[in-house]
Amino acid sequence: MTLESIARRAGVSSKTIDRHLHKEGLRFREAADKVRYERACDLLCAPGASVTEVALQLGFSDTANFSRSFRNVAGVAPGEYQRQALQGP
Repeated sequence: MTLESIARRAGVSSKTIDRHLHKEGLRFREAADKVRYERACDLLCAPGASVTEVALQLGFSDTANFSRSFRNVAGVAPGEYQRQALQGP
């Protein structure tokens, strides 16, 4: 999703959303990346989910881009995160 598409859905301008985010000390890209990462974690924890399926659901053009992005945030590859999450404590 883009800032413009969210603004359209909410019936406000993108500047209005940007202003509200700024008041909270956030930037749209940072907030969107955080939501995308949290969603990725949820999807990776679903039984039977593949890294490729998760990447496509989140709008990545390919698995390599998703893996690089996820690794930058999580510090581990998505497959490793998934194995650790499914093994439990």
